[in-house]
Amino acid sequence: MAAITKFQRYRKAKHKQGLRLVRLWAPDFRRPKFTAEVERQAKLLRGRREENDALAFIEQAFAWPER
Repeated sequence: MAAITKFQRYRKAKHKQGLRLVRLWAPDFRRPKFTAEVERQAKLLRGRREENDALAFIEQAFAWPER
């Protein structure tokens, strides 16, 4: 029987917690275009009612409990 790797143990533990490995592509936040787009969108929200909704969502996501 082959030895189980650290990553395999990690995956099994996460699976037992009811989690599933998902891989996805996400924007590269280190690129200047990303920063420019974030700034552009922030300017569009500034001072609008939706700004508070967006900030509340971000704060809730940041406070998401870790297990």
